[in-house]
Amino acid sequence: MISKQSIIDLIKSLSGSEKRYIKLSTEFREDSNSTRLFDCYERMRTYNEALIKKEFKGEAVLNQIHVAENYLYHSILKCLRNYHSESSIEIEIKNQLNDVEILYRKGLYQQCRSTLNQIEKTAMKYENHFVLLEVYNWYGELRQVMADNKSFPDHITLYQNELNSLNAHKNTIEYKKISSDLFFNLRSEGMYRDKEQMRDIDKIALSSLLQSEAKATTFRSKLSFYQLHGAYRTLKGDIEIAIGYQQKVVALLETNPHQIQRKPLFYLISMNNLAIGLTKIKKYDEALIAIEKLRASTKTFHIKNSIDWQTKLFTITSSLELDVYIKSDDYTKGIALIPQIQSELERLEKHVSPVHELQFSFAFARLLHANKMYKESLRWVNKLLNNPNKEVRSDIYCCARMLQIIIYYDSKDWEALPFAIINTTRYLKSTKKLYRAETALLATMRKLEDVGKQKELQQLVKLSAAFVEIFSDNLEKNLLDNFDFSSWVNDKIKLLQPVEN
Repeated sequence: MISKQSIIDLIKSLSGSEKRYIKLSTEFREDSNSTRLFDCYERMRTYNEALIKKEFKGEAVLNQIHVAENYLYHSILKCLRNYHSESSIEIEIKNQLNDVEILYRKGLYQQCRSTLNQIEKTAMKYENHFVLLEVYNWYGELRQVMADNKSFPDHITLYQNELNSLNAHKNTIEYKKISSDLFFNLRSEGMYRDKEQMRDIDKIALSSLLQSEAKATTFRSKLSFYQLHGAYRTLKGDIEIAIGYQQKVVALLETNPHQIQRKPLFYLISMNNLAIGLTKIKKYDEALIAIEKLRASTKTFHIKNSIDWQTKLFTITSSLELDVYIKSDDYTKGIALIPQIQSELERLEKHVSPVHELQFSFAFARLLHANKMYKESLRWVNKLLNNPNKEVRSDIYCCARMLQIIIYYDSKDWEALPFAIINTTRYLKSTKKLYRAETALLATMRKLEDVGKQKELQQLVKLSAAFVEIFSDNLEKNLLDNFDFSSWVNDKIKLLQPVEN
């Protein structure tokens, strides 16, 4: 049985053109109850039984509304299958394979074979080895029923083709497994800070499949080979080497533009990683060029401009651009973007991922804090801390708690500061995220509550010296990607130091 909220969520996800297509479909034109029920659900955010009872008052359908709802849900999906029948290569191939089975059952073997030939060409172009396995299996079936040994490959060749496809598919899966091992925690934890975690990553990097590019025999596995090396080098702090691998990923994709059309997310991620790397080594102009290149990719590679693609492209490029302005201290440009980004986020609200919600809240807070707009910065920090999905990026959440303390200190809110220090210390201890940099900062903040300038200066100088030693460790240094604590404390020291005559 389909839950009522599932129906609401499905209908809310529909675009205007999808809704028009569904309501004009045969299923809905011949069943007025489905259309009326659709309209009821479209007006809901959460299930409203009273609305349903009012619409169908006195009608027999109300006694079996669960049947009508189930029919509605599956009718929408059926319409969407038809609507999107040519929206991606994968869907087209699946539909063609369904055609093959129908033609085979009807005994139309020659038509069946012609369709398989088309599928084989497409699958080979896009290196879809799983589909090729099914194609070769069908060739074997047809060879037997048509008793045609001349126009079909012999059984040895068919066997070898299947084996080659199986091995290629296996190679792709093996690299996919390594990618999952590396990136699973990275997506939720951000840059690693824990030495034990890093030892696990070092073990992954020793995999025999990562020792030679020649072991990656498919497009997808080559892509994974470069991506894994780029990510590993980034984690180790070897940014220049990481950028080299990221450029190889981009080059591989751009020489196979049909693969970008098929999976534009690959290009989005690769250009994102490249721009991040360029920003890390302060090549800000090159990073902005990469961002603009990514923005133009819809037109360059003829990518279907779905709402999902629009959302991903906007959130990633905007996040990257804000990061460039933050890292290059160009706060005016960054702050000027905030209203425009907010407006677009409202338009795309239901499509924006929780991760990007957190990233934008934190980026806005950082920009406003850097511009000494403490009240506005605190508002965005508190919004992030109260976000129900805050744990999807625990590194950003922890950093936001530290930024909250810094804002209280900078704005001289001596009443709120001690409570924030206590609460943050407890949280970091309980989650085992109280690393050396956080420990040093929290210890210093406890001593800075409404003290004289001389003592304040002495404590900050000690903290600055501690940071120099702490951030010589690449794992600890990863914290600076989210907020540059070293620069902040050094700027405070400059403000407190006596002016020399």
